[in-house]
Amino acid sequence: MGETADQSTVCTWNDTGHDGAGGCVPQQLLEALTDETARKIYLSLEEPATVSEICETCDVSQSTAYRKITELHEAGLILRFDHRSGGVATQYVQSMDRVVVTYGNPIQIECVVQGLSMHCELEP
Repeated sequence: MGETADQSTVCTWNDTGHDGAGGCVPQQLLEALTDETARKIYLSLEEPATVSEICETCDVSQSTAYRKITELHEAGLILRFDHRSGGVATQYVQSMDRVVVTYGNPIQIECVVQGLSMHCELEP
């Protein structure tokens, strides 16, 4: 598998030879995906959406949406698109095609982006 990750470690694409940005913070990823509201928001972001759209789709308050979006973004699970012109609001979208968490000792996380796979392990 990949490297063993602690709370401050960021799994990156560098280990797989991918040149672009990307990766996740394993501990934050697990915390976000085990939070029902954050997971619901993550799953709703297959297509780009604004905070207002997220609030409506997921039936959450704006403050909750912003808090969970921040958690998901810091964990590496979503991307933010800031539109500088045209009055278009910031949009968010899933950063990964697939996330698989296998609970065992150690916990194994596999993230797939554009067909490239990234693996890391986290001690429970």
